Amino acid sequence: MTSPSWLIATREFRAYATTGSFWLALAIGPLLTGGGMLLARTPPAPQAELVLTGEVDGGFEARFSADFPLSEAGRARVVEVLRSEGGLVRAAPVQVKAADPEGASRFLVVMLLWVTLIGSLGMLLQAVVRERANRALEILLSAARPFDIVLGKVLGVGAVSVLVVATWLAAPAAVATFAPSAAGSLAGVLQAFTEPLMLARAGVIYLLTFGFYGFLTVMVGALARDSADAQNLARPMFAVLLVSLFVAMTAASGGATFGWLIYVPLFTPFLLLASPPAGAVEVFVTLELLAATGLAAWGAGQIVRRSVSPMTFRLRRSSRQRPAASDY
Repeated sequence: MTSPSWLIATREFRAYATTGSFWLALAIGPLLTGGGMLLARTPPAPQAELVLTGEVDGGFEARFSADFPLSEAGRARVVEVLRSEGGLVRAAPVQVKAADPEGASRFLVVMLLWVTLIGSLGMLLQAVVRERANRALEILLSAARPFDIVLGKVLGVGAVSVLVVATWLAAPAAVATFAPSAAGSLAGVLQAFTEPLMLARAGVIYLLTFGFYGFLTVMVGALARDSADAQNLARPMFAVLLVSLFVAMTAASGGATFGWLIYVPLFTPFLLLASPPAGAVEVFVTLELLAATGLAAWGAGQIVRRSVSPMTFRLRRSSRQRPAASDY
């Protein structure tokens, strides 16, 4: 016998997978990857620079940037002209700090998963609110347990979300694997997408993230009376998600100001994605996030149970009671 959760999940998946917005979301990832490749292959405009710095002995120090449009002889000529003006000039190269491709790739993963998460949570919220407003939720409760409904909603919309994430991650991975030279300056960033462990780690973290925030979204949808009420109730949660993105940006760039937020489940997944694997700390916070997800699932089931009128539960109980022998 098919479980109610599976039936609800299948219905939700078909409802969203057959829409034009779903196919548009699938195409966005490859299109962004292709656009980034074109930009990477476009040569940047030269930014030649000559810096003159005064010294204690009254002379100057001349610094030529690496792309300065003069040969060594031309640069020496410039130094001679400056010396003839009465200053003692010494030429020195400009130090250029190399970019961090690993940090850039981690931030790119965070952005891809964050954008997908925001859109998926919006779909999940509307799915719950729609059935809460038209009283279809009460009909579902007459045939399934509250947790079956919650789990089915999260699994159905989550499957749509995972399919979008897989497509978005597969596009840069395919470019880095089959056409590394076509990526131009993005080759180092996209190379991280060819590492199976990195992709598996990002996938597990995303599943936990969607589960945790998905159950919280079901809570909000079950408490709301209509779409406007749901948007007001969900505003704090989406504000936290926005703050999480900026915190992850800081962590991906090497900043440790908000590192302690990794122990807060609301921020844990984004800081995990934006940081390299941290061994025992990562295992601990992952288990903490898993426990928070279970607690959120239990709370969502309780709120869905209490979101309908008491009459519905009396009807459910009476319909499940076996008739007595005197009733025949």
